[in-house]
Order: sequence, then C-alpha cells, then structure tokens
Amino acid sequence: MLKMIDVLEQNLVQNFTHSLNTPTSQFDELLNQGILNASESALQKAVVSFFNREDAIESAQALDISAERIQAL
Repeated sequence: MLKMIDVLEQNLVQNFTHSLNTPTSQFDELLNQGILNASESALQKAVVSFFNREDAIESAQALDISAERIQAL
C-alpha cells in the first residue's frame, strides 16, 4: 500500500487532507480517479511492488482477487 501511495503521490497526496475529511464514497472516487489518471508505467510499478511483498498472495486473496487473476497479474 505504501508503494501505491508513492506511485500515485501526485494525484492523492496533494489532496490528502481534503480526502481525510470527505465521506468514504468521495475518498473512493478520488482513489479511483488517481488510479485512472496514473501512467501505465506507474501502475505496473505498483503491481510489481505489491507482488514483491512476502505476503502478496495472502493480501490479494484478502482483497477478493481470484487465483486466476493473481496468476494473470
């Protein structure tokens, strides 16, 4: 998660204080927009960093990411 925040820093951190004070649905929308506006290379870097973690498979499963999708990523 920390790496994702680093990768999406320009889109999220600038509005961090505002995001903390907004209802959850608005924060979700800001997160979604940050992801959609991130470059392909930034997203690839975030996915690689996530799966380099020792607990990546368990974390992915906890996020309800299917085994097939995990393998595809």
